[in-house]
Amino acid sequence: MTINEHRNVTSGNTEALAASAHALVDLLNAGEPYAVAFGGQGASWLENLEELVSSAGIESE
Repeated sequence: MTINEHRNVTSGNTEALAASAHALVDLLNAGEPYAVAFGGQGASWLENLEELVSSAGIESE
């Protein structure tokens, strides 16, 4: 899943299917709960995360 797109796996639920059309950043801005997980942390990742959070406008106020 990326910050710009997101898709729910549904079992024929049209309501959930309609929700999957929204970008992940829109859901986060609307208050959707989220968690961030990282793998392969041998590389420098903090600067990239800061840039993503800042550009998406989801930093804490």
